[in-house]
Amino acid sequence: MAPLMERLHWQAGLYCISGVLSLSIAPMLAFGLMMRRGASTDPALSANAAGLAAAGWGTAVFVFHCPHDDVLYVEVWYTVSMLLVIGAARLILPRLTRW
Repeated sequence: MAPLMERLHWQAGLYCISGVLSLSIAPMLAFGLMMRRGASTDPALSANAAGLAAAGWGTAVFVFHCPHDDVLYVEVWYTVSMLLVIGAARLILPRLTRW
């Protein structure tokens, strides 16, 4: 179990999460504004899609800065950070729609 924990680099993982979250804020708000202009019949699903797109953008930008390339590190920390962005979009964006 110790070698797995060493591969995760939890301090760098927290940096990864904060980096992806900060890089995903602007795209999430932009997608939220686009979502507001549309006539969504399911705001929750639209918010999930907008959150996924914003998380993908933030992760794609952060990956060029990340010094770790271990598969376990990427799988765990990028997944956690993307799920946090999608969750934040799910909580925030449906309240911004006018439908």
